[in-house]
Amino acid sequence: MDLIGKYLGIWVTRDDIVEIFGLHPASTAKVFIVGGEVIGAIPALGLFMRLDTVAVSGESEDIFPDVAKDRRAA
Repeated sequence: MDLIGKYLGIWVTRDDIVEIFGLHPASTAKVFIVGGEVIGAIPALGLFMRLDTVAVSGESEDIFPDVAKDRRAA
């Protein structure tokens, strides 16, 4: 299945968020959603995503309010 160019969302646990980002989310939620565009794949390694969303599942709450945000122009 070719996922490159498609938007992918996955649900992850609080422990996964800490492991991925090295930061503890401000929210006390147990499940979060991580989403973005798949930009590459290596079969033995996994997918590469341009991260777009990290939120409490079903909400658009910023789970890292103390981290400065810098978005590059496309």
